[in-house]
Amino acid sequence: MDESFVKSVRDEKDAIEVTKMAEAYRRESYVRKFDGNKNAADKFLRDKDGLRRA
Repeated sequence: MDESFVKSVRDEKDAIEVTKMAEAYRRESYVRKFDGNKNAADKFLRDKDGLRRA
């Protein structure tokens, strides 16, 4: 297998992990902002991003 391909896949996995961690951290900071109300935090993020979240 090509070494650069292996490296790019590894970098992509790392990037996905970092993105997940950043998203989780951002969500937790909003949960703290809303005094532990996860529903309010999710609604705020959904409205802010214009995204639908589960």
